[in-house]
This record gives sequence, C-alpha cells and structure tokens, in this order.
Amino acid sequence: MNTNIDSFGGNFKDTILKEFANADNVSIASGYVGLDTFNLFEKEFLRIANNGGSSRLLLGMALYESMAQKKIDALNGLNNQLLQCNNSSGIYVANGRRYHGKVYYFNNRKKSNLFVGSSNFSSSGMGGNIECTIAVEDFRQKDSIIDFLETLYSPEYSVTIDRVNIRVKGAKEIIQKRKNDWSSIERYNPSSIDISKLPKFEFSLQNTN
Repeated sequence: MNTNIDSFGGNFKDTILKEFANADNVSIASGYVGLDTFNLFEKEFLRIANNGGSSRLLLGMALYESMAQKKIDALNGLNNQLLQCNNSSGIYVANGRRYHGKVYYFNNRKKSNLFVGSSNFSSSGMGGNIECTIAVEDFRQKDSIIDFLETLYSPEYSVTIDRVNIRVKGAKEIIQKRKNDWSSIERYNPSSIDISKLPKFEFSLQNTN
C-alpha cells in the first residue's frame, strides 16, 4: 500500500520508479496526468517501446476538460515517437465516456505487478496528496483488471491522442470575454442624427450635352 505517508507505505512515486526500471511493458490509465510527472517518465515510456514492449498511457478526462497547450504538445510529441516504435504503444484518451480510475500495470519476463487506487499520474497523486493505492495480489482479480485495461484501450473506449482535438485551457474563457466586451459596447442609432443643418451639395446626373 502507498498513501504518500511514510508510516503507511510512503510515496507512490518511489514504487513507480522501481517498477519502470524493471518493466518490459507498461500500461497506465489515469483520470489526470501531470506534466511534471509525464516529463519525469517520458524516457522510460520511450525506452520500453524502443525495446519492442507495449508502452501505453491513457488520460481519462482529457476530452472532457481543457488542458494547457504545453501539455498537449508534450503528449502528442511522445505519442508520435511511440507509434513509430510499434503499434501496441501510444498515448490514448478516453472517448465516449469519462474514465476516472487509476490503474498501473507493469510486467517483464519474470513477473507482473498491478496497482489500483486513487493516485493520479501526477505529482500530487504520487506524493503531494494523501492517497491510497494498493498492489493487486489475487490472481483472478489481477486477470480481471488486466482484461478491463485491454477493453479500456480498445477502439470502443479510447483513441490515440493524435486523432482528437483537446480544448486548450483558457481558450473558451478568452473567447467568451471577447464576446462580452463587444456586447457591452453601446450601439449608436443613426436616426438620432439631425441632418437638417448639414451642408448640402447637389449634382445633376442628367446628360447636359
């Protein structure tokens, strides 16, 4: 168990660091992903894919909430590299229904480790917040969760990030602010202009020749 409290398993980040170092394959499905945590493990995702392993990360809420452009660019950049390595790797987003779970699956030739709990793939989930994430030991439960992961990564529930448009954080607010600014401008009524005292100039359009 990891709770990010020293007396109750310590930080989940320490566990994940060890798991990545020994993994031949990795599949993570998290409601939210932090850019700092993503940057920390980016090379590990790429290393696994370059060695022929499956290297996958799924974001559960990306299509339903906005993200900073910097994070979108970073995720797309790694996704492009992973897809070039093999077709079993990539950055995915839940599509059709929100996914708010947190599942971490690592395996190699000798063993597989599976973790389920409340920890998002972010600095707060890995160490900042008090969380509760446990290793799944029961074989039947583990097989069931692995099957669930494969279903989650299927076209029915997710797509790679290059196939969707994620709303940029702040974009909607800026557009709405511009609309409010324009709507607050007082419109001038042309009929209120008194033209009786304006100078006149008349020019005949008849042919005088």
